[in-house]
Amino acid sequence: MPLTPPHTTRLRKSVTIAAPLPTVFAFWSDIGNFPRFIPLIAAVRPIDGKRSQWIVPAPFGLSAVFESEVVEWIPDRRMVWESRHSLGQGRGCLDFREVGAGTRVDCLVEYQLGPLWLRRLSALMSRLGFPSSAFDEGFLRIKREIEASVSASPRAKEAAPQSRRS
Repeated sequence: MPLTPPHTTRLRKSVTIAAPLPTVFAFWSDIGNFPRFIPLIAAVRPIDGKRSQWIVPAPFGLSAVFESEVVEWIPDRRMVWESRHSLGQGRGCLDFREVGAGTRVDCLVEYQLGPLWLRRLSALMSRLGFPSSAFDEGFLRIKREIEASVSASPRAKEAAPQSRRS
């Protein structure tokens, strides 16, 4: 269920990756990959099969630590997670679908921040392009890594046309 206004921030991103859907879904399913690509995530620690602890840098050298829980999981189709913590709550959804020979990933992240000072700081940061630009960078890194791993796989090399010398 989506978060409700009035203080909900929504971020929508999409990326198309030249790789098979199962490969893309498997990569995104490993939450340990997130801190490597999304700069605003310092660490993710699995707790059990559904829950994980996330550490996100905050202004003034602080960190926000919260627990996230996967609330919907449809293999090769969808992942949805929710979190609640002392500073607010959040929700995210990743939808996957085949497009031609690749995979499109649609992401929706929503969050509500409780304290007024934090909402004001978040509004200022949004006007400066954050966190949107961080997600753009992260998605581009993920796309490059997955596509590089697919093109380097033995199966991809076998399928590539062979050049001939005359």
